[in-house]
Amino acid sequence: MGNAGDRVVMVTGGAGYIGAHAVLRLLRDGWEVVVVDRMIPGRANPAGLEAIRRAEPAASARLHVVNVDVADGPAVRRVFEEHRCASVLHFAGLAYVAESVGKPVEYYVENVSKGVRFIETAVACGVKRLVVSSSCTVYGEPDAASLPVREGDQMHPTHPYGTSKWMLERIVRHTVDANPSMGACCLRYFNVAGCDRSGVLGEVHEPETHVIPIILRCLAGRWPGTNNVFFIFGDDFSTHDGTAVRDYVHVDDVIDAHVRALGVIRPGLTLAYNLGLGKGVSIRELIGACERVTGKRLDVRVGARRPGDAPMLWADASLARAELGWTPAVGTVEEMVESAWRWMSGQPK
Repeated sequence: MGNAGDRVVMVTGGAGYIGAHAVLRLLRDGWEVVVVDRMIPGRANPAGLEAIRRAEPAASARLHVVNVDVADGPAVRRVFEEHRCASVLHFAGLAYVAESVGKPVEYYVENVSKGVRFIETAVACGVKRLVVSSSCTVYGEPDAASLPVREGDQMHPTHPYGTSKWMLERIVRHTVDANPSMGACCLRYFNVAGCDRSGVLGEVHEPETHVIPIILRCLAGRWPGTNNVFFIFGDDFSTHDGTAVRDYVHVDDVIDAHVRALGVIRPGLTLAYNLGLGKGVSIRELIGACERVTGKRLDVRVGARRPGDAPMLWADASLARAELGWTPAVGTVEEMVESAWRWMSGQPK
């Protein structure tokens, strides 16, 4: 990495939950960071970027924020040319399973069509390293005998969100094959959770759809739409307690994998890694962890399953450990919940 843009990275969707955590880490590591985000209310959190500037005043001159749609080729090209970004972390897109079932066309437009337009511009501008936000949902609904899922397992996504991520991965692979001076890495997150452990950033979506913030809002009396009642979506899954089982991974550890990926990407190669702890946690077990951390009892009701929800899914992340040198620093769900509760408790209602 000796050329003039090698320490400049573009972060698409950099005002979102995961993207903003990436911005904070990259600035602390000495990178110049260019955020490209169209700042959709509820999905982006510009206040997070302002919190970063306050927390890292010496680094704020290395943070550039541009309100641009990633599909706007001419505008994105101008950003690339002005800042000479050699690397990209691509987080931009939509990421709600249930919403994707009701709005499939919107998901294919935002995650696939716009992703293609952006990648086309990145290639034309000479990007060398592309790290793409993918998802465990590309695996679909594996049966219990095939768990944990590995990177080489068959991918059979069952809803538009997972399918859009699978399609984007294929597009990235074919693009690198056709442009061997470029390299890429697709990171398949399992359930990203928690907040920046230094206390600068939290998790903010409006409406909130992630399970841990919803549970914590209910426990804090900040979920008035359901009178602070938490609804389990289905307790008739084929799991040990009837509720869906997932693998959770702390957001700081997810970002650590992105930074490591920038260092291992090589021209002409497309890498792919699972990011998870490698252990399944049921919704009822997650509720128990939240109650233990907060010392509060949750009012729980059971509702119908949501469309697209797999009964159970957890990762074999040994490839990321071996090839990225990635070891999650946060090893339990309780620690993830604690980081989220600590941040939430410091926020005004």
